[in-house]
Amino acid sequence: MSERPFPEQEPIGSDLGVRRAAGVRLRKSGFWKFKLYRVSVARGPDFTYTRGAFQRLVDEVEAGRPVLVGMERRHNLWWAKQGFFWADADLPAEMVAERIADGDSML
Repeated sequence: MSERPFPEQEPIGSDLGVRRAAGVRLRKSGFWKFKLYRVSVARGPDFTYTRGAFQRLVDEVEAGRPVLVGMERRHNLWWAKQGFFWADADLPAEMVAERIADGDSML
């Protein structure tokens, strides 16, 4: 199984309802058409995708659009070019994208 860690990162501002997710790793297992991709969160859930579903996530991120990776209780995990973020579950995708961009400019 291969891993690609993302560095621990500070919150971009809890008052924004969006925070950087720390300890997120991408893991790949299996082979050929049986390959699975997991987005693993430290002290949190794992979200598992098939090769095709994971490629759709990657395509969206590369196009500059944040994508919803998964949900946990009252928070959603989003993946953007800037990294992974936890957002309040009630925030729509457009607002998450805007707040990630605003937070990125504050760093």
